[in-house]
Amino acid sequence: MTTYVLVHGGWRGGWVYQPLATMLRARGHVVYTPSLSGSAEHSHRLNGDITLSTHVEDLVNLIKWEQLDDIVLVGHSYGGMVITGAADRERRHVRGLVYLDAVVPSPGKSMVEDYPAWRTAFVEAASGNRGLYMDPLPASFFGVRPENQKLVDELSTPFPLATAIEKLAFSPETLENLPKTFVLAEGWDANPYVINKGLAEDPAWSFHTVPVGHDLMLDAPDLVADVLTGPGARTTLLPAPS
Repeated sequence: MTTYVLVHGGWRGGWVYQPLATMLRARGHVVYTPSLSGSAEHSHRLNGDITLSTHVEDLVNLIKWEQLDDIVLVGHSYGGMVITGAADRERRHVRGLVYLDAVVPSPGKSMVEDYPAWRTAFVEAASGNRGLYMDPLPASFFGVRPENQKLVDELSTPFPLATAIEKLAFSPETLENLPKTFVLAEGWDANPYVINKGLAEDPAWSFHTVPVGHDLMLDAPDLVADVLTGPGARTTLLPAPS
């Protein structure tokens, strides 16, 4: 049995993981699907003070108050920033990191610095909201399957621009020996995360591809569940650095 904490990306919420969470629980695992501050069921509390640090604190607090240990943190898209920041602070409780078509951050850089292809889209998405919140991009942009597009468009909510421009400070040495997995979604043309293809040649990473759009946990939950729980899953518990 493994405990998974599934962290969504921009505009989404814990709801986006429902199919994947159901499959993982059916396989005997414990699953948490938190919605970050200002998102989904917390969207009524959206405000200009929400930053990347806020979302890292969300995850750190979940680990603390649920008394979680030996966990695998899974981050989708922007969620890669959040799980990295949380793992840096709570390394002793983390068994592995999984990046689902996600940001793999560089120390001291923001999401738009590491992935400049997002900069123009994010600024335009926030132009009608005093530059504070990014309106959701349509599900079709992300290559979501037609049968899931209505759900994604209806449930996605504005997201704070500050989350994408705050620099993330963390220690690569702290996470160096932590098993890491990257899953690339190859089914959407505008995917900025293709720059992570080089991780396939890095022995420190387990690299996988899936032939669907960005919201792979909705469009291919079975494939993602197999990556997380299959014999090749790199979730071996390693001792925390001294």
